[in-house]
Amino acid sequence: MTTAVAKYFDTITNTIHLDRNIGADLVVAPEFRVTSSMLLSQCTFAQSWIQQIIYTSHGDQLIDANRALKAFPSPKARFDFLCDFPYTDTDPIVDKVFQFARALFREVYEFRNVLAHENWSSSEQHPGAVIFSNLEEESRLLIASGQLWYVEDTTPQQIYDAIVRFIRNVKIVTMGHLDTEIRDAELCNWILMTINNVLNGSDAARKDEARKAFLVYYGTSHLFDNPADAGDTADYHSSKSKTITGS
Repeated sequence: MTTAVAKYFDTITNTIHLDRNIGADLVVAPEFRVTSSMLLSQCTFAQSWIQQIIYTSHGDQLIDANRALKAFPSPKARFDFLCDFPYTDTDPIVDKVFQFARALFREVYEFRNVLAHENWSSSEQHPGAVIFSNLEEESRLLIASGQLWYVEDTTPQQIYDAIVRFIRNVKIVTMGHLDTEIRDAELCNWILMTINNVLNGSDAARKDEARKAFLVYYGTSHLFDNPADAGDTADYHSSKSKTITGS
């Protein structure tokens, strides 16, 4: 788990005692369940935009786009593939926000995997929060517990160290943490949507207005040395149509 992703949870550093409620005894606030589901949905939505941008970037080479999707099946690999496109020389604004969106996506998706794949528990010691522990750490704790019964030379210190290591590696997630990640996920999706509009547009003036949105919006304006002036706005509407005449 990277340092950046640590903004989405707290750790336990001041105690070696943790009582957990798990399984049927788990206590989770309804809003935590709803927000977690929304976050998973936002991550899937981001993957949809990544797929859309791959097709947009390939233009009429639809078969090549499909091959790229198959060659890079994981979301992170697809994002890396897109960032390797030569945006730097042709569109430095898009390149800069693309790199920023990639960093956001990696953080959000890494924690999405915590919600989806780690064990949920609760504790009266941390009211309102959900405690997450990965299966590898739980396996280590089970090994230590098993050694106590089956390995004669197991020492109390080994058991103590295993318990402390487990407690230090759990993640304490509150609604505040989820709200932070939801904002990051929504920002990532807005960036991807706007990038797709720039790449997919045919009107130069409209594409410039879409780029200007990155200079105006507070979530991305800090990336640039010369952002838009305070109070400045960007007005962008995207549409695309084609008339097909039957034979």
